[in-house]
Amino acid sequence: MAVVFVLLCTLAAAPRPAAAAEPLSPEELTVLQELFTLGRSLEETRAAMDRVADQIGAVSRRQAEAAAERDRLEARRRDRQAQYNRRLRFYQEQGKVAPLAVLLGSSNFLDFLSRLDLLSQILEHDASLVRELRSLKTAVAAQEAALQSTSSELEELRSQLVADEAKLQAAITQRESTLAALKEQRVAVEAQLAALEQDWRDKAQPLLLALGATLQTVDPATFEPDQVNLSLFPPGATAIIAADSLTRFFHQVDALKGLAFRQQPGTLSMEGEFGGAAISISGQFVIADKTLLRYEPREIQIREFKVPTESIAELLAANHIDIDVTEMIDPWVLKSVEITQSDVRIRAGLK
Repeated sequence: MAVVFVLLCTLAAAPRPAAAAEPLSPEELTVLQELFTLGRSLEETRAAMDRVADQIGAVSRRQAEAAAERDRLEARRRDRQAQYNRRLRFYQEQGKVAPLAVLLGSSNFLDFLSRLDLLSQILEHDASLVRELRSLKTAVAAQEAALQSTSSELEELRSQLVADEAKLQAAITQRESTLAALKEQRVAVEAQLAALEQDWRDKAQPLLLALGATLQTVDPATFEPDQVNLSLFPPGATAIIAADSLTRFFHQVDALKGLAFRQQPGTLSMEGEFGGAAISISGQFVIADKTLLRYEPREIQIREFKVPTESIAELLAANHIDIDVTEMIDPWVLKSVEITQSDVRIRAGLK
């Protein structure tokens, strides 16, 4: 089972420290982790603000289009309302006399039929006018509702933009406060942070993306659980998968031979080396839907740099990491997933 495919999105955001002549002290690592996390938060918030600004522009254009269509329909409705009012006044003033006078004024039967046909056309025109007027009223109401909807959407987006701006300012203030507290160490720490950022862009990201791409080359269809236990009461089956079996399965790919799985109650970890970098990821499984299994990383470490919990939480908020197991368990659905001291147990049962 391709449980490590889920690491692709998560690994793509995990930093590693820059190479340095001397190891960083625990205090320096703590400060660098905080500053690095704040830097990621600043970038993500600015990107979110740009997305919201684009959405505001799109909604504003939709609102303008809806307003123009509403005005066009309203102008047509007013014109048809004026026509309807004139016809209504005519009938109120003439009553049934005018139509009858038209028919009674005929000179012969053929003339009578001709006048009856003309009168029918006039009445049909009046009826059509009433139908069009009703339709226009409905269309104007629909455009008004669309305008109200876009106005509410704009208000929500603007509120989100204000919240993002406040978040951005808070992150900037916190970053400046952290740097200011360093006093004479500030220049050195800023240099280390710049090196870390550069190392992240130039080395860590490409390495982790390469790991994700390599994991995707493994075909999960060729994996078989160590054991499948069937039960009649309640009806279902439990697939038992040992961490060693996962390790052997992924070692079929040469580039992944430096990695190994291990489990302990509630946690499945992937540890080892890839592309010359020490990597450790640990997390748990949850059921996201009837046939979707989700892996949620709780700790990520690249070399000696431990990714802050806040950064992992932000990653999970943006990228839900799911494994579709429909083909494996059809026609059943997921019931539970358990990571024990010795294996991973996935139970499926009746819908």
